[in-house]
Amino acid sequence: MYSNKFDEAVPLFEESCNIILQNILQNIRPCITTTWDYTWGRKGELSKQADCLVRSVSIYENYFPAKYGEIAIALSNLSSLYYSLDQRPQAIEYAKRALVYREKDGDASKLSLSCCNLSQFYIGIDNEQAENI
Repeated sequence: MYSNKFDEAVPLFEESCNIILQNILQNIRPCITTTWDYTWGRKGELSKQADCLVRSVSIYENYFPAKYGEIAIALSNLSSLYYSLDQRPQAIEYAKRALVYREKDGDASKLSLSCCNLSQFYIGIDNEQAENI
């Protein structure tokens, strides 16, 4: 920029901003998923808890797409929240999405837990599907 090479400076500024943003998000990421949504849930503000989890998923998918386990956690928390609200179609939708990330993550024990949760959500809605998971 100081050499009057503005066309060359712009992409460098953009890259710098992206690096800074990623570093900031990296540091607040655990806070977003484990404290903020938990706090809303403890306060009984479940719609705010859901909003926070949806934002968490969006941040992960946009800035940390390879953090499969982290994305799966947020999606699993959303599925459990909707299950507790007796909104099983939403619970099933988020549980299926979580299952995709669990498979990518490769952690067999957590994948098994996600399958168990999804099966539980189907009981009483589609018992055949519950048995096939």
